[in-house]
Amino acid sequence: MTTFRAVIICLSLVFILSGCRWFSKAPVQQYAGEHGWDPTVACEYMSDKMTPGQYKNEGGNVYGCVSEEKSLGAGSPSNTITYFARGDAERGREVGLRLKVNDPEKASDALQTLLEYSQQLSERSIGIPLSPSAGRGILSGNGGRGKVGTTKVEILRQNFPDGKGYELSYVITPQL
Repeated sequence: MTTFRAVIICLSLVFILSGCRWFSKAPVQQYAGEHGWDPTVACEYMSDKMTPGQYKNEGGNVYGCVSEEKSLGAGSPSNTITYFARGDAERGREVGLRLKVNDPEKASDALQTLLEYSQQLSERSIGIPLSPSAGRGILSGNGGRGKVGTTKVEILRQNFPDGKGYELSYVITPQL
């Protein structure tokens, strides 16, 4: 009986020390290196918030995955957010979040969600917290650019042609 007890204790320690990953939805941490991300890992960075897409050929040498669009609040049309990873057949070369502000009156809640998701994406993809200036840029709905080491971080804004909303993207691209 003592051998059985020792085996149970050893298995419990392995489980605890492994971070309980067997039951966690959070993806395994893998930061961008000089060659980008493993596509399977990159597509899972936001899986606890949005349903991930499968990494596949989008045409030519461009591969990527895009999550299902997630509606943020009620209304028609509602504000939405998606996650994406793009690259080539072997590596993810860019990851990001795209917020569509279709209802500008509810933009502040949507921008707050983009900020929360961007913080998580930054920590999971490059291992660095989102900078305060990037956070302010997101909350103000403005674009901007910066660098973390050799990694480019951008907040890109594009107004809709009809003037009734805009798209705000948070994009991380390692300089390869």
